[in-house]
Amino acid sequence: MMTNLKISSLGVVMLLLTHFGLIAYFYPILPESVPMHFGSSGKATSFSSKESMILSHVAVIAVLLVIFGIVGALLRSGKAVYFNLPNREYWFAPKRKAQSSNEVLSLLLWILCSVLMLMLLVFHSTAESAMQETNKLGAAFYIGFAFFILFDMFVLIYLMVRFSTIPK
Repeated sequence: MMTNLKISSLGVVMLLLTHFGLIAYFYPILPESVPMHFGSSGKATSFSSKESMILSHVAVIAVLLVIFGIVGALLRSGKAVYFNLPNREYWFAPKRKAQSSNEVLSLLLWILCSVLMLMLLVFHSTAESAMQETNKLGAAFYIGFAFFILFDMFVLIYLMVRFSTIPK
C-alpha cells in the first residue's frame, strides 16, 4: 500500500522529470531571445537568451529542492522546535513523533509539488509566448496561478486544523 508520503514523493520525482523533459523539448525550438520578466499586465518587460532562461529555471528548482530538503531533514531529525504547529508538544512527543513528522513532511511535499507545477506553468507560458512572438502571458497562466494559491491555502488550512485538536 502506498502511503501519502510515498505518493507525494513520487509526485515530486515525476514533476522534476517533467521539468527536464519540457526543457529538452523546448530548448532546440526556442528563439535565441526569450522573455524573462513580465509586468503586471502580463506583457514582457525584459528579455534574455534561451540559455539564461533555462539556467535560471534550473537554478530556481535547485534552490527550492535545497530549501525543502533542509526543512524535510529537520522534520526527520525530530527538531520539532523549529516548526510552529498547534499543540507541537503533543504531536511531536516521542510516541507520535514519527507519524506526525511523516504527515507534515507529506504535506510539505504536496506544497513542493504545487510550486513545481507553478514553475512548469511559468516555463511553458514563457516558452509559448516566445515561440508565438506574443511576448505576453496567456490566460492559462493566470488560471494556473489561481489554482496554485487555492491549493496551497487548502493544504495550510488542513495542516492547521489537523494539528489544532488533540484527541481525547
